[in-house]
Parts: sequence; structure tokens; C-alpha cells
Amino acid sequence: MQDYSNSWYPLCLSSELKVMSLKKVHAFERDWVVFRTQSGMISACQNICPHIGADLSNGHVESEFLVCPLHHWKFGTNGQLNMDGHKCQLKQVLTCEEYLGIIFVKLGENLPALPKLDYQKVSSKVFVYNYPAPYQMVGINGFDTQHLLPIHGRKLIEEPKVSVKSAQTLSIRYKAKVIGKGIRDRLFRLFGLLEVDVDIDCSGGNFLIFHHHKVKASTYFTLMPIDEKSARIFVVTNREKPKGFMSSIKHRILVEIQQLLIVNFIKEDFEALWNSEFRPENLLHSQDESMKIWVEHYQKLTRTSIL
Repeated sequence: MQDYSNSWYPLCLSSELKVMSLKKVHAFERDWVVFRTQSGMISACQNICPHIGADLSNGHVESEFLVCPLHHWKFGTNGQLNMDGHKCQLKQVLTCEEYLGIIFVKLGENLPALPKLDYQKVSSKVFVYNYPAPYQMVGINGFDTQHLLPIHGRKLIEEPKVSVKSAQTLSIRYKAKVIGKGIRDRLFRLFGLLEVDVDIDCSGGNFLIFHHHKVKASTYFTLMPIDEKSARIFVVTNREKPKGFMSSIKHRILVEIQQLLIVNFIKEDFEALWNSEFRPENLLHSQDESMKIWVEHYQKLTRTSIL
């Protein structure tokens, strides 16, 4: 069982968890049950009942409680048993928060707030994908500027700039020409998008926010480790919220088109990283500077072992 960096992690979609319902999710190398109460509160815990080991995902939600399927013991969102004369506590109860149609869980203590956009935007539907690669590989890929040309047809205009924003967050910014020969890049050039100007904030090693300055949009790219060799990826694209009803409809269409283009873009990474392994010890001193900085920052993050 590996340690995981303290961070916020996406667990499932908000739409998958109706009021007074529960869902079994495999993450961090084990099974969890996430449930929503009658009042709308959400909690996530390891799915084994601490009494004699019943699978809590076979239970149900009653009012504000998760009910065990075997003896109908009731547990609150804080994990405590609601039964006179008995003391029992669910194992590994995680704090949950909803944002952009995703349910996030908090792993670790003394974390900053869930990373959010600092102004109102129009958001796309969430793209979710289970991917056969360690979550660290997807995180470090955001700081790998060498792959931009052979994989994406992006030629750097200037050296990328890496900066430390906080103990939790590392940032990189780069500018590149769009020189790809595919249909997507031909359309970009046709509509005057000859260059890209992007900065990426990586928080906790698993949470990346891409700021696309040329098109004034952002992309949430956040990862949940399923196990040591696979991750679940959630992607949401956002644009500034316009004024007026017709403008809202136009921007809703634009943000969904942009989401399709971004998903098409990152699928090129998926194909290249399929079944990859995380081996940061093999980075080259002369060519992999931005990735080396990412690894050093990631290794300094506080970690939690899920037992």
C-alpha cells in the first residue's frame, strides 16, 4: 500500500449521487462508500462495517444516516454510530466537497481550501476516464515541455518558466506555435490561433488547472489514484460567464466545443502514456529541468498512508 500526497481528490460525479443514495467507489487501492443524506450532506468512508465486516455499499441511506445491510446499525456523516449503548466508529471518514459537478475528498490535515476559480464561469460537462498509468505520470506530464512538439505539434517560442506558488502548488508557463498538421490545428490556424499561451498550476501533485490566455478559458484536470498502476481523470473546461441570455447560450455551446477539443488534445497524451511507469530517477540533467523541479516539489509534499 503506497502513501499518497495530501491533497483534494475527485471521487465521483455529483450526478451519480442523488439525495439519500450511496455509491461504491474503488480508489486509493481499496473500496469506499460515498453517500448523500436527506439534507444533502455528503460523506465518504471505507466500505467495511467495523462491527463484523459487512459491505456497507450493500446498505442504504435513511434520513441522515448510512445503514449497514446486516444489523441495520446507523452511522452519521462523521462516522459515528447512532445507537444507545454501543460505541463504534467507521474507518477512514473523508471530508467531502462538491464543485463543478464533481465530489472531491480531502486526504490529510492542514490542507488549503479546494482549488477553485476566482471568478464566475460557464462550465462544460465533466469528462471522466479511467486510465492505466500512475497518477504521478499524468501530473508530471503537465511539466514535460519536450513532448509538446512530437505529440501535440507545439513548438516552444521561449523557455518555459517554472515557479513555486506555495508549499502545495507549483506553476509553469509556456508559449508555443501551433504547427501540427491535424484537422484540429488546421482549424486553429484558420481562426487565427497561431500560438498558445498556457500556464499550469499543479496542486498536491494531482490537481492541475490550465489557464489558456489566448482564448480566456481554464481547464480543470484532476486525478484520483485507483491503484499503483491506474488513475481516474476528471476534466472540466470553463469560460468567463457572459451577460445576457443569448450570450449565455452562445458561450454554453462554445465551452462544450472547447471541451471536445481539449479532450482530443489530451487523448494524444493518453495514447503515449498508456501502461507507463513512474521513474523520475531517470530524468536527464540537461533536458528535463522542468520535470525535475516538479519531482522535487512533489517529493516534498506531506503524505498519508491509507491503512
